[in-house]
Amino acid sequence: MPDVPKRIRSDNRLEFTAKAIQRWLMQMEVGVLYIEPGSPSQNCYAEGFHSRLHDEFLTIEEFGIVA
Repeated sequence: MPDVPKRIRSDNRLEFTAKAIQRWLMQMEVGVLYIEPGSPSQNCYAEGFHSRLHDEFLTIEEFGIVA
C-alpha cells in the first residue's frame, strides 16, 4: 500500500465534508486542515485542479444528465 499522508489541506466543499469521507479519513488516520472560507489562495494548487476538473468533466456530466 502506498504511503498515506498524515494530513491533507482542503476547502469546505461537500466532497471533503461528507460523513462517509470523514469516516474514511479517520480510518486511514489522515487529518484534514481546512482553509478559511473565502481564502482559495491558501490552497491554490488544489483550487486550480478543482476548477479545471469541474469545467472539463463535471459540467459535461451535468449536461449529459439534462440532455
